[in-house]
Amino acid sequence: MPTEVFHSRELTPVDYKNNLIVVVSDPDLPLNTPGTESKRIYLNQLLSATHDWDPTTAVLDIPNLKSHDFLRVINSPDFRLLGNRVIHNDDILLVVGLNPVTLFLIPAKTVRTNDIIMITASDSPYSAKINSDIYIDVSTGSVTVLLPTVHGLNDNINLIPNGGRYEVNNLTITATDNMHGSVDPVIVNSDNLLIQVRWVGGTEGYLFISR
Repeated sequence: MPTEVFHSRELTPVDYKNNLIVVVSDPDLPLNTPGTESKRIYLNQLLSATHDWDPTTAVLDIPNLKSHDFLRVINSPDFRLLGNRVIHNDDILLVVGLNPVTLFLIPAKTVRTNDIIMITASDSPYSAKINSDIYIDVSTGSVTVLLPTVHGLNDNINLIPNGGRYEVNNLTITATDNMHGSVDPVIVNSDNLLIQVRWVGGTEGYLFISR
C-alpha cells in the first residue's frame, strides 16, 4: 500500500511522449478470439497537433498531419482563399479530413475584402481585377470595362454607378471569356444600375446580377 497520496494539483506536468500506447478491451466480445478482444491505441493519434502552414505548399506535404489537427498560416500576409476571402498570418484552419483534403476556417483575422477602384472615361478601356468594387463615372464620356481572364469559381466584380448617366454615356462590358454564354459585348444604357459580375465557368462563363 502506498504511504503517500498525491493530488493532481500537486503533480508536476511532464512533456507528453509520442510513443505511449493504451490497450482497450471490449467485454462483449467472446473470449479466445485472438486479435478481436483488444485494440491498441497510440495516444499521439488522440491529441490534436498544430502545424505551421505556408498556403503556397500542398497540405498533404505537411509531415505527420492527421485529421483534427490545426494549421496555423505563416509566410502569407495576403493569400486569397475561397473567392474573395483573404487569410492572414496566424489564422487557424481545422483539418476536417485528408481524403479529400477538407479544411474548416476559424476566422481569427480573416476578412472579406474587395479592392475599391474609381474610374472615368479617361481610364477607358479599363482592365478590371477580380474581386474588386469599381465605381464608374460616365460624366465626361462612355466607359468600357474589360473583364479579367484569370478567375476562380464565384469570383466577382461589382460595377457601381458613381456619376453621370448610362442613358447618355453607355457602360460597355467586354471579355474574352463567355458572358451568359456569349462573347458579345454587353451595353448598359439604364441609369443607376448596379451590376455584379460573377464567374461560374462552363459555357456560361460570367453571369451578371443587377439591381
